[in-house]
Amino acid sequence: MALPDEWGERGPLQVSPIERTIEARLVYFLAPLVVVTIIAMVAGAWYFSGRSARGMIETSMRNSAQVAAKNVPSFLEIGQILVTDMSAKFTKVDFSEINKLNQTLAGGRSQESFFDQFFIFNRYGEIITAYPDQTLTQSGITVNENYAVEGALRGYPISIIPATAEETGGSGMTISFVAPIFNEQQQADGAIIGRTSLSSNQILLPTQVSFAGLADIEGLGYITDSDGTILLHSDPAGEQAVFVGQVPDELELFENRTPDGRPALIYKKPIEGSSWFVYVVVPEIQSKLLAVTIAIPILAITLVLTILAYVLIRMGLTSVSGSLKRMAVEAERMSLGDLNQPIPVTSEDEVGILGQSFEKMRRSLKKRIDDMDRLFAVSQEIASNLVIEEAIQPVLDASMIAGVNSVRVVLPTDVIPELFGDELTPVVYSAGSSGHVYDYLDDQILAYLRRHDRLILPNLSRPRIFDLPADETHPDSLLAFSLRKED
Repeated sequence: MALPDEWGERGPLQVSPIERTIEARLVYFLAPLVVVTIIAMVAGAWYFSGRSARGMIETSMRNSAQVAAKNVPSFLEIGQILVTDMSAKFTKVDFSEINKLNQTLAGGRSQESFFDQFFIFNRYGEIITAYPDQTLTQSGITVNENYAVEGALRGYPISIIPATAEETGGSGMTISFVAPIFNEQQQADGAIIGRTSLSSNQILLPTQVSFAGLADIEGLGYITDSDGTILLHSDPAGEQAVFVGQVPDELELFENRTPDGRPALIYKKPIEGSSWFVYVVVPEIQSKLLAVTIAIPILAITLVLTILAYVLIRMGLTSVSGSLKRMAVEAERMSLGDLNQPIPVTSEDEVGILGQSFEKMRRSLKKRIDDMDRLFAVSQEIASNLVIEEAIQPVLDASMIAGVNSVRVVLPTDVIPELFGDELTPVVYSAGSSGHVYDYLDDQILAYLRRHDRLILPNLSRPRIFDLPADETHPDSLLAFSLRKED
């Protein structure tokens, strides 16, 4: 090491913070797992919320497109039926009678509720009259309508012609139903055009309502013809636009961009019985916004549960560590010789079992120390007295501490003849409230202990070792030891 003096002296090693407490150690090891779990839950919530939001957007787009796809064929069919019925009313009408033609047009109430304008053409393709605005001239007819009229005069069936506002001089996209007018000989003697505005036609009201429902997700609905011309648009400002985006031929749902360049989801649905299509366009950002709306409550619940779990775990750790700290304090006090304070045990779990073990150890140590203290005290008393009565009394008093009723020391005279001389009756020293109640047992116990070292009878009723007079008080249990003189 370069310049060791500059680094200073190496001090003593210190315990790291995570090694000092169980709480810190557990938090240290659990923190990475918790962080990874939270990240996984957030990622999972975002992923599944995104899928759910995408599915909800797609379902909304499909439903809106299906409503339009089912509604438009009814509109086309009703328009063809009504224009056919109107053309049949002119079979016997003389085209030179303008008033009668106008009366016939005015009398078509059901057709009038569907169509906005009617035009009647003679066999030469010239306008004879119009309704309700009779001032319209040939210049108000579009090029495609003129072609359709020529076809009708040749006996072709009904033609459906879209026309823009610029072409008709109106305010929106219109659809013209062109049908031939046959005379009584079933020859095309004229033609009729019925115009209707797509934005105001009542038959298309379900489609308009369905498209209007897309406004909540900033979606737009289109109906286009085979050339891509937008016939009906949920935004009136876009009715005159031409759909110029790249449209896959086979895919119903695909991604593209909106006119302002934003990524968008586009759903394409062909309309049966025609060459028209329904398009539903929703900015892709709406899917992400909806995903956020779904994910936020999930993430909030996850955060709350995480905090709650942390609090509960911390409380549990605090309880365990607190109990262990109390055990350490008790162990420290026991090591200093203080065995009088019981160790409180407040649970039945592993910590409680540990506390019970400490308490058993405390009681065992206290008992042993108390026994040693008593033995020491007895030894001192015996050593300090030369009179046998005074020397035996501490032994009796120490024995009474165990909770017995009676303690007796019985010394046969033949054991120590130098003390008792020719005395024949055993010398007895007793203590306790029942000291002389059990005198009748002395001889039987002495006879037994001459052959054995000890006598332990938890229940004197069995086995039948002694003769127990019926008129005497019987002890419940008995413990006796032989005291033998060593030569």
